[in-house]
Parts: sequence; structure tokens; C-alpha cells
Amino acid sequence: MRFRSFFSIVQKGLPFLACLLMFIGLIASKALIAISSAAFGLAALPYLFNKENWKQLRQRWLLFSPSLLFLLLAATATYSTNWEELGIRLRVMLPLLSLPICFAFLPTLPQKQWRWLLGVFVLLISLASLGVLFNYMIHFESIQYALQRSKGMPNPAHDHVRFSLLICWGCFLSGQLFIWKHGRWPALWAILSLFLLLSLHIMGVRSGLLAFYLCFCIYLSYQAIQKKRYLQMLIGYGCLILLPFIAYKTLPSFRKKVHLSQENIRLYQLGVIENYSDTQRMLSLAIGLEVWGNQPLLGVGLGDLKDQQEKIYKQRYPKQRPMYPHSQYITILAASGILGLSCFILFFAGPFFSNSPALFRFFIGLIAISFLTENTLFPTIGANLYAFFYCYLLAETKD
Repeated sequence: MRFRSFFSIVQKGLPFLACLLMFIGLIASKALIAISSAAFGLAALPYLFNKENWKQLRQRWLLFSPSLLFLLLAATATYSTNWEELGIRLRVMLPLLSLPICFAFLPTLPQKQWRWLLGVFVLLISLASLGVLFNYMIHFESIQYALQRSKGMPNPAHDHVRFSLLICWGCFLSGQLFIWKHGRWPALWAILSLFLLLSLHIMGVRSGLLAFYLCFCIYLSYQAIQKKRYLQMLIGYGCLILLPFIAYKTLPSFRKKVHLSQENIRLYQLGVIENYSDTQRMLSLAIGLEVWGNQPLLGVGLGDLKDQQEKIYKQRYPKQRPMYPHSQYITILAASGILGLSCFILFFAGPFFSNSPALFRFFIGLIAISFLTENTLFPTIGANLYAFFYCYLLAETKD
């Protein structure tokens, strides 16, 4: 009896532990991400032997959209020749397949605990952002020089692009917790939301800023259409227009990024690439579109895309480091053709138009915007960020 009681406690507590490990892993440790994925698998394993859980899969079919994305890219193995590269990409994206299966069998969470876990993520990303800003203050001159050379601020994730996306998501989550009046001191969430917004502008990562501004525009438009709050929409748009000007005048890091972007665009128009982040990204997009033009219907296959990119780089830009197209959409287009991109958009965006929670749809919008300028699904952090929060936000909760 004692063993059964202990097993029951572990079984109920393991999903919460897995979520905490995932939060910390996304922010600071890829190893913890792997441990978290294993913990989700162990937590879901006992429920596989219950016939009732298999019957409820029909009700949770929407969870499997990320799995369809994984299978779509895996299908390019039928005409890819570089299976080693394909295996690397699919291994990183494996959470798109595994996490939806785990969440489909796991039981529902109490709403209060479900929201508290979101609050824990906000607190963790806020502490991490505070550490980044403190380090920036101590090493101001050296970091400013690095920003001028298209580098990012040091951060726990060692990936300033994905870290800025985490900050952006934490900012919106904190605002939502404030709207829900969650906890004993709901004003805390409003303060943390503003702090994360400030952190996002100080870091000055353009992909994160683009995601914030476009997502907030979508939110304001949604409020105006659904709740007839047109005055709030106009005020919000005014703030969105004013905010970058204030950041430009007051934040040296933000101002440096603006000048760098302007200079990189000018250099690219002159045909100068060199070692600049923006010029290299624009070149990768142009080459990606050229690769797609060779196989417009089905693409060249995810396994062969890197080789096709490198071929053009070596022929025309031998001094440049070959890279994937710096856009998830262009990458999918080149790898699986117009047919594959159409299926990708259908599988990815379809849940947005379902009868799903507003916060879930907001998250889908955030990831969709990140796809414009980044291969969000290729790094470990990006793939797990999408797969985990997709499932977590869609998972049912008990009132």
C-alpha cells in the first residue's frame, strides 16, 4: 500500500517536475530540455495502458498539429540523399512528434496550478533577464562594441535570438496573468510585463522586437473587432508608434541596433556582404529562393538543402559561411517545394482558426512571426518552445 501511495504521488507530480525542467532548460540548459522530454514520456507511460485514454484521443486531435509538421519534413527522406543531415534536423525536431503524444495521454490539470506554472515561467525568465541586464551594466563598453559587430548580448541560453523570443513570450504571459488577476498580488505581473518589455528593447534583438510589435498589433485589432474597443486600439497603436522613438532616444543598445540595420541594408544594396549579420541573412534568403527554383514543386529535400546552399556559396561567395535560408518559410519552400509549404502552413495555421483559447492563438501568431526571420524549429530551444507551449496551452484544464 505504501508503495502504491508513493507511486501515485510520483505519477501525479512528475508532469509538474517535467514542466519546471522544461522552463529552466529553455532558458539555460539544453541538457535539462532532454531530461524534461524523458520525464514527460515517463509521466505519460502509465496512461497508455488505460483503454479510456485511447478513446479520448479523438477529442484531443488538435494536439497533433506539430506531429504533422514533423512527419511532413520527415517525408522528404523519400527524395533526400544526405540522410545524415536529415537525421540531425529530425532529431532536433523530435519533440514536435513526442510531446503531443505525451500530452494527449496525460490527465488534465487544475486551472489554478496550470496558471501558476505559467507564472513560474514568467518569474524565471524575469530573473534571467535581470542577470543579462546586470552583466550589460558591468561590461557596458565591451558589449556595446560587440553589438556594433552584429553580436548579441551574453545570455544564459547562449542564443540571443531565441532568448529574445522567450522574453517576448514571457512579457505577454505576464500581461495575461495580470488580466486574469492571478494570485494575491496581480499588480506584480503588470510590473514584470513592463520589465520584460524594457529588457526586450535593451537587448535590441530585431526578431524579438518584430514579434512583439506585430503580435501586439494583432491583439489590439482582435480587441477592437471582438469587443468593440476602438478607442483602446487607437491608444495602443499610438503607444506602439511612440515606444520605438523613446527607446531610440534613451537606450544606447537599441540605438546601436537601429544604426547597424540601416548600414547593413545600405551595404547589401551595394553588393557588399562581408561579416555582417543582416547582409548574410539577406544573402541566405536569396540563395534559398534560387535553390527552390530548381525544384519548385517538391523541393530538394530537407537532407539535401544544406548541400544545395553550400554549392552556390562555394561557387559565388567562397568567403561567406554557408547557412540555411534565414526564414522558416523559405527553408520549407526550398526543402519541400510549394506543395510542402502549402501543407506546412495548413498544418501550422489550421489550429489558429479552431475554437481554441485566445492565449493559444496568440502564441501561434508569435511563432508564425518568428518564422519570417528565423528557422525557429531547427535549434533545440526553438523546437521545444513551440512544441511544449503549443501542447500546454491547448491542454484542457479543470475549473
